[in-house]
Amino acid sequence: MGAGEWAGAAFVNLTAIPSNQLPAYLLVMNDATYLWVAYDAVGDRTASANDSASFALDTAHDGVGTNGGEDQFVISGLFSGGTAHFVYSGGTYVVEDSPFDPGLPNHAGLAGAAGFGPSDRDPASHEIFEFQIPLALIGGNPGDTVGLFGGSYPVPGVVDYDTFRYSTWPDFVGGPIPISSYGDLNLAFLPGPIGVVLSPSAVSSNGAPGETVWYNVTATNTGTSVSDTFDLTVVSSWTATLWASGGAVSLPDTDGDGVPDTGNLTSGSRAAFVVKVDIPSSAVSCDVATVRARSSWNTSINDTSSLTSCIGPAVFAPPHSDAGIDLNGNGLFDILRVDASIVVSRSDFYYLVGDLYSGNGTVPITYTYTGFSASPGPLVVSLDFDGRAIFTSGIDGPYLVELSLYDSTIQLIDSDDHITGPYVRTDFEAPPASFRPPHSDRGVDTDRPPNGFYDELWLNASLSIGLAGTYTIESYAFDSRGGFVTSVTGTFTLSTGVHTNGRISILRRSCSRRPTATGGSTRTFRRMGFSTGSSCPRASTFRRRGTTRFAETCTGPEASHTSPRRRRPPPLASGPPRSTCSSPAH
Repeated sequence: MGAGEWAGAAFVNLTAIPSNQLPAYLLVMNDATYLWVAYDAVGDRTASANDSASFALDTAHDGVGTNGGEDQFVISGLFSGGTAHFVYSGGTYVVEDSPFDPGLPNHAGLAGAAGFGPSDRDPASHEIFEFQIPLALIGGNPGDTVGLFGGSYPVPGVVDYDTFRYSTWPDFVGGPIPISSYGDLNLAFLPGPIGVVLSPSAVSSNGAPGETVWYNVTATNTGTSVSDTFDLTVVSSWTATLWASGGAVSLPDTDGDGVPDTGNLTSGSRAAFVVKVDIPSSAVSCDVATVRARSSWNTSINDTSSLTSCIGPAVFAPPHSDAGIDLNGNGLFDILRVDASIVVSRSDFYYLVGDLYSGNGTVPITYTYTGFSASPGPLVVSLDFDGRAIFTSGIDGPYLVELSLYDSTIQLIDSDDHITGPYVRTDFEAPPASFRPPHSDRGVDTDRPPNGFYDELWLNASLSIGLAGTYTIESYAFDSRGGFVTSVTGTFTLSTGVHTNGRISILRRSCSRRPTATGGSTRTFRRMGFSTGSSCPRASTFRRRGTTRFAETCTGPEASHTSPRRRRPPPLASGPPRSTCSSPAH
């Protein structure tokens, strides 16, 4: 009798019944498949092979003996094999199987055992008897009421053979009693549909030989009206273990039945846990770990999740590292280099992609990638992120780097995250030029005399120039529905400092309208940029009636990285059920 194993059972203190001699408890509980009965003989402190326990059932609850329809179950050294099952026949009881034979029809799961040790009710060692009776054998179902006698034709309810002290139920008696005098056993009713779902139902992951692969799994109680505790098991050829959410401590056994579980889950609630699969150092292929969640209410209700772990062609093998690199010796970092540790199992050409984000992963800054050929073994592959993009972002570190590894067919084969050191943006080289909002615009009527229509739209871009030189500004105009209108470029020779006169004139008479009393026309202009021949910053505008507004993005590849965090490919062409016992009215 394990700690907490019978915590949800209904029980009777047999010592409270007048004339009972042996201090003991009678415990009963059931689910949809079995009835469990136990005698916790706290008063029997000596182990004897002939100590006994028994009970009898009036399965039809009609107070009348029916041939083959009434059952008695005994645990005692007085019988061969230590157990015996009797059935009613011709006014008496005859042995149907001794010891219990679970191979007979409707007998599957029939079991009984005597033990000597502590229990929840007494820490001192004493005799304990436990029975498992298939409901199919007694023709019972949850919610039924059957007659119960704590005793039997051959022996009393619970007996200390050395002293021949014994106790019975519902009253103390000196021998078998008529079936009509049995007490009532109310089998617990299973309330509402019972269900459990494990998610994901199937998932796969790659790892290197000797690596431990983690899987996050969630169990959800899909029963509509019952709290339940779901026992969790995992079967795998490789070593697989169950851990509480977070993976720091082993998954506990909250109900004391010797099996890790979810804990009590109310209807609709869920519990997360971790499965760790250890890939053997000699592994060369894949293995499937099967996780099963089983209801405590009804053990036939369960769900599974298949976790497939494989030796990947190449996988990340953290930790990774990073460093700022000053290429021109001016004390500022031109690039942020991230060195990714990888273990290759299959020779191939691979692509490593890195996306750089703010530390909380919400703001994209830039990205880069590289391709490399590799043979089996460990290696370090470097990714160089543009320091100018980091400076322009205005965001200090540490930064989050999402690493993605692809094979030669552009299939994602592994991913990992790396957190950089605590850089600040001013550690990095500033770009030679950048936009410095606000910008401005105005319509110009060049006709003489003026005819009231704009012939040109002048855009004044505000710029910050860190390196004197000649720059080209590119601008693209779109209508309010996003349709392309026109584009224009302007070239300027600029000194260092802030400039607000980078004027571009857009000529588009067909799109001009006479101003109206309600505020004028709608104008939307986008993608204004300037370049030195090697980079082309872009500036997008926000649509607003009667005005044109600008907002800049960073130069380089990151200009196209406007989506939320994503992996980018390389840019190639209730507790257990309870039964109850009640004595008959006297």
